[in-house]
Amino acid sequence: MYIRSRDRFILVEQDRPAIGLLTLEFPAGQIENNEQPLASAEREFYEETSLYAKMSCVGKFSIMPNRSTSHAYGFFGFTENFVTKKMHGIKVREIKRGKLEEIILSGKFQHMAGLAVLKAAELYFEFNIFNDKISDIEESLIKSKNKERLRL
Repeated sequence: MYIRSRDRFILVEQDRPAIGLLTLEFPAGQIENNEQPLASAEREFYEETSLYAKMSCVGKFSIMPNRSTSHAYGFFGFTENFVTKKMHGIKVREIKRGKLEEIILSGKFQHMAGLAVLKAAELYFEFNIFNDKISDIEESLIKSKNKERLRL
């Protein structure tokens, strides 16, 4: 997620015992009973960051189609404000675009689904996440040729 006024991503830092690492990830979660995907994404983002975001659906993706029927939705959006929230086990972090690019290129970003959503958003909404102006990226979401994605 972006914080438009400061040109930064909003990520969460948390311990992942299964891989023995403290990771940076995009806020994420699960759809609750009878919840729509967009409502779930907005709720999860708020629960983990205390922020509201205007989101666009990037798509619905199979996680491991060779082994499972599980799927996930990807969302991309903007938020205006940033307030540090203290939550047990989660630290909200603002990461500059250039810094996130460095982290990804160094191999230290462990959230594969987050990388996939970033790349899919670039392709579907026709922008360059690390080089385009934030206002141009937001405009791309509004004017997208892929309006059907917004209705998922």
